[in-house]
Amino acid sequence: MNPAHLIELFTETSGGANVLKNRGAGVAKALAGEDTGPATFDLDSMRKDLRNDARKARSRGFELPAAAGVLAAFDQAAAAGQGGIDGVRIPAYVVKRSGAD
Repeated sequence: MNPAHLIELFTETSGGANVLKNRGAGVAKALAGEDTGPATFDLDSMRKDLRNDARKARSRGFELPAAAGVLAAFDQAAAAGQGGIDGVRIPAYVVKRSGAD
């Protein structure tokens, strides 16, 4: 299936994430192997935000296990030299890394 059609499906349903409406076209381009241009919000920035969110949650007595799992995956990607990639490229990086092309 065409990545752009998948993004359209997710953005046009009630359960779709609003971020896809703004960044979905870039995700589809990345999944199709197209250039997405320069990074506007990179993986390292996402890692910083996730760490801050987890720290705030812990200070209030909460754990964020899903965020911790995402952070661990993002840390692995950064260790592999991907810290500067734009967030829209992360799904394509994961697909490529898993060999699920």
